[in-house]
Amino acid sequence: MGPIPWQDFGLAEHQMVCAEHDSSYTRRAVMPLTVTGYRNVNEMLASELRPRVSPATGSIWNRHHPNIYVPGVAGMRTSEVMWLINSARGLFTAR
Repeated sequence: MGPIPWQDFGLAEHQMVCAEHDSSYTRRAVMPLTVTGYRNVNEMLASELRPRVSPATGSIWNRHHPNIYVPGVAGMRTSEVMWLINSARGLFTAR
């Protein structure tokens, strides 16, 4: 799996998302997918690679990935990784 293009996701932010192991919600650092990103991840990306982006949500007949989880980076806090991603994304969009 190659990198997901900058234009395929929005700014890193905290959101309440479905918990991975039960029916509750949890606060996670995510990058919401844009319209093109949603299509690329949910339709174009190989199905076996999609769980690496984020867990699927939705009903059993409509499983989808609405966002990308902010990855963990050894030695960095989540807030620092979010700042780094948002700064890099800002440089990309400024061009």
